[in-house]
Amino acid sequence: MASVTALTSTVCMSIDRSTFSQVLGPMQELLEREARRRTTEADQLAVRPVYKKENLQDLGVLGIGTFGRVKLVEHVPTGETYALKVMRKRQLMALKQVEHVVNEAKLLTLCNHPFIVNMVAAFQDPVELYMVMELALGGELFTLLRDRVRFDEPMSRFYCANVITAFVHLHDHNIAYRDLKPENLLLDECGFIKVCDF
Repeated sequence: MASVTALTSTVCMSIDRSTFSQVLGPMQELLEREARRRTTEADQLAVRPVYKKENLQDLGVLGIGTFGRVKLVEHVPTGETYALKVMRKRQLMALKQVEHVVNEAKLLTLCNHPFIVNMVAAFQDPVELYMVMELALGGELFTLLRDRVRFDEPMSRFYCANVITAFVHLHDHNIAYRDLKPENLLLDECGFIKVCDF
């Protein structure tokens, strides 16, 4: 049993299990089918290419964060595009974030899932750490929510079901995700959620 402490006036609502299953049942089946399809596609990639800085062509900057920047890159040998997370070692050490980044890489290695941004590779040079990440071209859920102001019920259920499915996978691996917010929920080209920033 979990507990929550509210800092302001709060209305807590609940639904019984049968209503929850009735609302999310068919959605859950859809999400599981999509997860199986994507996992099968990933398993069919027989040979894993080598990723290193020299064979990644910089196509632009996707974002800048506290610990570094995220670039859009093309893996020249395969023509595939990725998000390359570039972090300066000196800055990570100054901000005492080395252990956090190492843990993120370990977690992402465990969490190959359709609703989690997958890490394709990780490497380093003397100055920087690099994480080659799956590209989520749909942007942040935050931006979509800001533009629409609010989501209707079916859209809300869809995104909640995506996140819940990802969290079930994380919990199956004894991982607690502690930074859930719309900025950390990316969208792929089909509109499915990709949880990021571990």
